[in-house]
Amino acid sequence: MIKASPPFRAPADVMFLREAVRRGRIDIVCTDLAPHALDEKQRSYSASADISGGMAGVQTLLPAMPHMVQAGILQFTDIARPSAANLARRFGLIHRKGAISPGLYADIVVVDTCTPNLIRNDEQHGKADVTPFAEMSAPASIERTLLRGRTVALGSRVGPERSGLVLGENGGAR
Repeated sequence: MIKASPPFRAPADVMFLREAVRRGRIDIVCTDLAPHALDEKQRSYSASADISGGMAGVQTLLPAMPHMVQAGILQFTDIARPSAANLARRFGLIHRKGAISPGLYADIVVVDTCTPNLIRNDEQHGKADVTPFAEMSAPASIERTLLRGRTVALGSRVGPERSGLVLGENGGAR
C-alpha cells in the first residue's frame, strides 16, 4: 500500500527531524500529495522502481500535526508557522496567504484541540482512498475549513464545489 520517496526512516532519524522542526531548522512541513489508487499499488511490477511512488497526504497532514504537540516538539499555536506562513512566504504568496490579517485571504482551518479524531480510510476524498494513517488517533479534530472566507469543508465532509488556488497564464497564483 505504501511506497514513498524518501522512504520511511528509522526512529532515530524521525527524532532528529522532529528536533530540527522544533528548533526552526526545518521551516516547512508539507506534503507533495502523490496519491495512487490502491489497485495501482497492488499490481504486479517487474521492479520495485516501477511501482507508483508517493501517497496521499494533504488530508492527513493537519490531523497528524498535533502529534508533534503531544511529543513536546511544537505548541498548537506553532503549527501554522511550518504548515502555512512559511509556505506562503517561500512561494511568494505572503501578501495573500499564510496569516490571519486584514486584506489577506481568509484561508483558515478551525481545530478542536479537545476532541480526538480517528483517521479513517472511508473518509479519504482523493484518488487514493487509503492512507497509512488509517486508524491512527489524532489528538485534535478539524472542525471547519475556509478558503477565502467560504466554508469548503465541515469536519471530513467536503462541500460540493471544487475550489483551490488558480494559476494564471504566466504560472502566478491569483
